[in-house]
Amino acid sequence: MAAPHNNPHTSEESVHIPGEAEREQFKKLLRRGQQWLCAGVAFMGISLLVNLAFMDSGAALTTTMYVVTTLGAICMVKGMADIFG
Repeated sequence: MAAPHNNPHTSEESVHIPGEAEREQFKKLLRRGQQWLCAGVAFMGISLLVNLAFMDSGAALTTTMYVVTTLGAICMVKGMADIFG
C-alpha cells in the first residue's frame, strides 16, 4: 500500500477563507469597477450618438470622436481592472 502524500494544497491549513475585511474590500472594488464600466459605456454611447447625429453634416468631429471613444475605452479597462484585480 502506498504512503499518503504530503500535498500542501489539500491540507486544511492551506485553505484560505476570506475575512470580513477582505469581503468588504472586494465589494468596494466591485462597486467602483461597476461605476467605471458605466462611465465607459456612457462615453461610448455619447460618442455613437454624436457620430450618428452629425454623420451627414460634414462637420470635422474626428478628433472629438477619438477623444470621447478613448475616454470610454480607458474607463472600461479601469473598471475591469478593479473588478478582476
